[in-house]
Amino acid sequence: MKHPTAPLRFLFLFSAFTALLVPASAADAPRVDSSTLTGNVMVGDQGWFNAEDDGARRGYHPWTRGHGKPAPGKVRIDLRPDLTAFPAAERFPTDLVHADGIPAKVFSSYLRPTVVRHFFWMKEPSIDGVFIPRFISSLSRGTSLAANHTGLAGQIIRG
Repeated sequence: MKHPTAPLRFLFLFSAFTALLVPASAADAPRVDSSTLTGNVMVGDQGWFNAEDDGARRGYHPWTRGHGKPAPGKVRIDLRPDLTAFPAAERFPTDLVHADGIPAKVFSSYLRPTVVRHFFWMKEPSIDGVFIPRFISSLSRGTSLAANHTGLAGQIIRG
């Protein structure tokens, strides 16, 4: 049986995330109707990937099992992203290597330029908005996911 407050939680979450649908200032950008989900293409973004020395103090969460750099046998992801478009300042070292012997790196969702790039990439396929989940387990920590989402605040996908 479903929890009786589930629809209310969804409504609250939807209203909390519609700020991401605020119209952009670009005159040629189509306007998103943020009062409804009808006709809008929405995606989820957890914004929770961190790296050592990114400022979030969360280590390589959730890239790895346990602590330390991502390494063979310690990785919690299925695919490692292509960081070709990322400048060196947004790449973090791992103990993984590509088949050609070049060290593999990861990104951090804590860095605003990385988040801005992700949102920019969402414009091309006409994604209208993003749902950003909050996890109750992170609310009690000073290094909660809310810190990661500060980079997401105010991002416009398309107006």
